[in-house]
Order: sequence, then C-alpha cells, then structure tokens
Amino acid sequence: LKVSIGKSHLIVNKVRKDLPVTENAVGDIGVDKVSFVNESKDLLEFSLKGRPMKELDEGTEIIKTIYKICEEVKWQ
Repeated sequence: LKVSIGKSHLIVNKVRKDLPVTENAVGDIGVDKVSFVNESKDLLEFSLKGRPMKELDEGTEIIKTIYKICEEVKWQ
C-alpha cells in the first residue's frame, strides 16, 4: 500500500504474522511501516471485493482497523 511519495505501508493479516514480514523487518522488505489486521470473514470479503471500499460495511472491525491505519499515516 503506497501511502505517499517515498513512503509505503504494508498491511498483513495476523495469520501471516509468522512470516518474516514483521515490524522489525520493515527495512529489509523496503517499506516504512507494517501493520497487522485480524483474520476474519470481513477480511475475506474485503480481499475478495478489494476496492471500492464504499461497498463494504464501515461498521465492521476490518474496515475500522484499515481506516485507523490510514489515519495513522495521514492517508485516506
């Protein structure tokens, strides 16, 4: 997920937290920050539909988490 010029932010589901893509390895994979979201039915739906996000229920935990991450990096 490219968030601004020269900065990037990777969002990974928590089931994959065992991969070498962790907060400690961000420099190794060439991103500035990594965030994790919980595995859920909503995440599956988000993955299947992708964009536009406006089609997804904003009340779901996955959408709230993604908005929070976007807010943290000043990208919406």
